[in-house]
Amino acid sequence: MSLMSSLKNYINTLKTSRNVRNTGVVFAGNLVFSILGFVVSILIMRHMGPGQYGYFTISLAFMGIIINLMDFGIGLSGLKFATGETEETHRSIFRVTLIIKLTLGVIVGVAVLLLSPVIASKVYHNAALLPFIMLAVLGAFGSSLLSFANSYSQSLEKFYLVAMLKVNSVVFRIAGVGVLS
Repeated sequence: MSLMSSLKNYINTLKTSRNVRNTGVVFAGNLVFSILGFVVSILIMRHMGPGQYGYFTISLAFMGIIINLMDFGIGLSGLKFATGETEETHRSIFRVTLIIKLTLGVIVGVAVLLLSPVIASKVYHNAALLPFIMLAVLGAFGSSLLSFANSYSQSLEKFYLVAMLKVNSVVFRIAGVGVLS
């Protein structure tokens, strides 16, 4: 067999490969997510102005910390343990994962909300950050739930849904900014 015919066979195999198709779907979703996220950040910046956008950026950084506290690696653990299990065990693992994520989300969310006046005034020395910290808690809780849906969809190998969830997260951001303005 010549090198050229081996290459043609390999390319034909790739064209019909489910892994290649799934990778393409996830890549396309990530690309659309990145482009929309960039456009949304420009729109938010133009709408808010430099001072307000600075507060918004601080709240995004704070939201990242809250997301890590709410998740604690539970989503990836559920994905790892559910892989290869029977359908019933798979559902049970993700049911427990969701309960843990919701419980952690509520505990961390309530704690941060209760501490938000102290965080705004004592940590950041700026009481104007209070609504942005509260917004960060709401965003973190939503992101935590979206992360669960994403892990569950990945475990079922529903990569179109994974891509759509990622793109829709930007749509939710646009809606959230629209509601707040």
